[in-house]
Amino acid sequence: MENNIELVTSNKAELIIKDDFDKQLPQILSNIEMLKEWALRRTEEDRALVLETESDFEYARSRCATINALIRQIDDKRKEIKKRYTEPVSKFEKSVKELTEILSKTKDILWDQVKEKEEAEDTEKLEKYKRYYVKKIGSNIFYRPWEMVVDKKWANKTAKEKIVLEKIDDIVSRTEKDLQTILSIQSKYTIPLLQKYRSGATIQDVILYNQELMQMDNKNQEYVNEENDTEEQVEIVFKVTCSKNQIKILKDFLKNNKISYGRA
Repeated sequence: MENNIELVTSNKAELIIKDDFDKQLPQILSNIEMLKEWALRRTEEDRALVLETESDFEYARSRCATINALIRQIDDKRKEIKKRYTEPVSKFEKSVKELTEILSKTKDILWDQVKEKEEAEDTEKLEKYKRYYVKKIGSNIFYRPWEMVVDKKWANKTAKEKIVLEKIDDIVSRTEKDLQTILSIQSKYTIPLLQKYRSGATIQDVILYNQELMQMDNKNQEYVNEENDTEEQVEIVFKVTCSKNQIKILKDFLKNNKISYGRA
């Protein structure tokens, strides 16, 4: 390594490139400028030529072949020079890749262990909060299982334990109040309402759900009443022999079903 390139010390490691390396690149010497002048002079007549006779066309074919050969020769030389000129860059890129691979593999070994420890700590934190939650919520956990309420952010280093426990207490308290509200509605759909709440619905959603069920029930009852009202009426005269108590039961049945009756 040249003297003006700093050596790597035990306390410092940095890739250093000479600031003026591009100024020290060798200039590509060639006669390309002379060829440009020659090409302009030599092809001036060709550019002005109008092909008419067969010999003119033969000349044109020959000239095109000559020009194409020269173009190929010039382009091949360009590719050759480019390859030779970029070879140091390719070698440098290869060395840089090898260096970064060494560093990356080392970093990965260390970082995997760091992540493993952090994940274990996060798991332990959440397990601690889970035990607290299970103890606090009791049997109501059936309606709000841990998986439904846990927030992975609680395991973050920035999350303070006091605040997390307060959030858990709030969830426990809210769940108890929600269940009391559902039971206080005294709806005949209490079981479906509890199932709705257990699916993760809020108490507001449960109340709306109860209203929807009641509305559906009312519509169904209206439909049944309409069917009964529009059903064809028939008149039947019949005689019954029974006790007074049976007569009373029969009357109640006829009244409840809105069936008209009277003595024949």
